[in-house]
Amino acid sequence: MTRENARDAVSLEVRSRTVSHRGPASFRWLVRNLGWLRAVCRWYFPTWTTVTLTAEDLAALPCGSTAGSHGRRALPAASLDGPVPFLLVKPFGLAVVGRIREVVGSHLITAEVPVEDYSVLAEGLFPRADARERLVWTALMRKLLPPDEADSAVILILRDISYEELDLLKYRVRKAVGVRFFRALLPDGEVLTSVTPVHAPNPHEVAEEWEVCRRHLAGG
Repeated sequence: MTRENARDAVSLEVRSRTVSHRGPASFRWLVRNLGWLRAVCRWYFPTWTTVTLTAEDLAALPCGSTAGSHGRRALPAASLDGPVPFLLVKPFGLAVVGRIREVVGSHLITAEVPVEDYSVLAEGLFPRADARERLVWTALMRKLLPPDEADSAVILILRDISYEELDLLKYRVRKAVGVRFFRALLPDGEVLTSVTPVHAPNPHEVAEEWEVCRRHLAGG
């Protein structure tokens, strides 16, 4: 199924609308991720893409995955010695991965490592995320993305960049390619959430999150 067909399949259920509530994102978060002008517009005129999720959409099993299904991936030898700065292109960022590479700069990218079971990796990377919201993220990926992108991601391993610069780079990419805001209608209520195209660890969490990625890619 092509990306266009996948979108057409849900076109009757997905619609943009302005709602009176702003959602959980703080104004500071909006400024850092969208830039000042877009943040002000969103703060006063919040627009959401509304998606209806059924009980089947919210099945707990990560899409296309079973426990322990992820296999080994080849990692650059240099990255095995310790934590390295990395940028994770999430499923909703794959459609614009070329633009993301441009923003990052090819001179900073030493390797690109594919991830075929992102939803499993996300459980380890975001253990403090609300379980209900994480389930909604997985359901949105299943419903809105083509099958070959719905549970895929790419890890960009970077060089010559400090952890603090990595944090700023994350926000620069998000400002350049955009953040999507969803109002998920569930059988028992609704969830307002945002989906970013990329993730990078906070400076003090690089070592911890890189270890999660390393173990996941090694199949352990």
